[in-house]
Amino acid sequence: MKRKGQLMNKSDLMNVGFTESTASEIIRCVKTQLAREGLGLYNNPRIGVVPTERIIEFLIGESGKQLSSQETVEFLKDEIIHRDELIKRGIPKATANYLIKQAQQTMTDVGFIFYKNTRRWYAPTKMINQLLGGK
Repeated sequence: MKRKGQLMNKSDLMNVGFTESTASEIIRCVKTQLAREGLGLYNNPRIGVVPTERIIEFLIGESGKQLSSQETVEFLKDEIIHRDELIKRGIPKATANYLIKQAQQTMTDVGFIFYKNTRRWYAPTKMINQLLGGK
């Protein structure tokens, strides 16, 4: 479903490649952050959308991105990488696991709580590139 706007829901995150439970958790965590900032609207469990720029900030730390929902899906597909994608690119599974874990640890150290669960196998592409010696 392509819609213009600056909100994302669970199905948009599932289009990025996240599982349903992970997508729900991302929405819930962003809603919690917004509610703590004084936006009481997000305390309502029926609200299933959050601003796209807050999802981007939550996952990779970049803020200020004003993208439509479809553009955000494509942006996140480029900015977040899954272990299986590394394997498809020719990196051995053990090395891919190590890279993802290192990237997640670095992101957790900086304060990104999403990466505390190491069973997700996702990490920011920029972080993987840094670990591989790129920019």
